Amino acid sequence: MDIRDKWDIYQATYKRSNMIESMQEAVDSGVAELVEQYAAAGLTKRQILSRINDPTKKETRGRKIKQIENTKRDLFLSMQMGELSFVEASNISDVLTGVCRSFDCDENQKRSGLSPSKLKRVMTCGQFNVNSIKEMLGIGERQARRYMKGAEMVMGLVERNKG
Repeated sequence: MDIRDKWDIYQATYKRSNMIESMQEAVDSGVAELVEQYAAAGLTKRQILSRINDPTKKETRGRKIKQIENTKRDLFLSMQMGELSFVEASNISDVLTGVCRSFDCDENQKRSGLSPSKLKRVMTCGQFNVNSIKEMLGIGERQARRYMKGAEMVMGLVERNKG
C-alpha cells in the first residue's frame, strides 16, 4: 500500500478540504497507526476503510483467544539455569515427558505427539496463547493447541506434586 492509498483513507475518513488537515487529524486520533498496522497485515484499502469506519465489526465477532498466565514460569527458568536440585529437576522432567507421551501422534508412529524440549520452551514464557506458541515453535495451529493443552496439564501436575 503506497502513500496515495493512505491519503485516500484519511480523506475518506475525515472529509477535510485540505489533505494536510486530514492527515494531521488521523495522526492525532491514532487512525494513522491503525492504517499502518492493517497495511502491514496485508489488508486492502477497502478492508481498512470498513474496519476504521466500523471498528467493532471484526473485533467483537467470534471466540476470544484463550490467554494463559504461566504460574510456574520461575520454576522452569530456574530449571533451565540449573538452579534446582537433581531430584526436583528430575521430577519436573518426568512430568514433561509423561504429558508429552499422553498426546499420541498415531498408533503406527513410535514417537509421541509433543516434544518435551519444545514444551519446556513454552513453559518458560510468562503468558502464552495459540498464536504465540505457533510463532515461537514454528508449528501449525492444531499442534500449537496441543502444546497449549500440554502446558496447562504440566502446570496442574507440577502444582499437585509440589503441594
